[in-house]
Amino acid sequence: MPAPRTRRALAKRSTRRRLRSRQRQKLYEQHCAGCHGESSKPLSPDTPDLAQGEGLSKSDFEIIEILKSGSKTMPAYAAILTDDEILDVMIHVRSLPF
Repeated sequence: MPAPRTRRALAKRSTRRRLRSRQRQKLYEQHCAGCHGESSKPLSPDTPDLAQGEGLSKSDFEIIEILKSGSKTMPAYAAILTDDEILDVMIHVRSLPF
């Protein structure tokens, strides 16, 4: 059994992780769900179906570049989101079940 100090540190880390996860989800909901849908099912036919893993075979770097620069009907987010927020969106999208 971990020492009390270690348990507190683990609990703190777990709380931070949950908060970060909620922040990532909120960013997705604010900036992506309008096209990709709340449950990652697209709302328009030209939008990748993230729930089916469409577009997720790309590398993290490629996804970040798409988020920054935009593609086809998707706007560029480089001037809207910080680099950390773009990374958070990519991490959230990677965590979606499909």
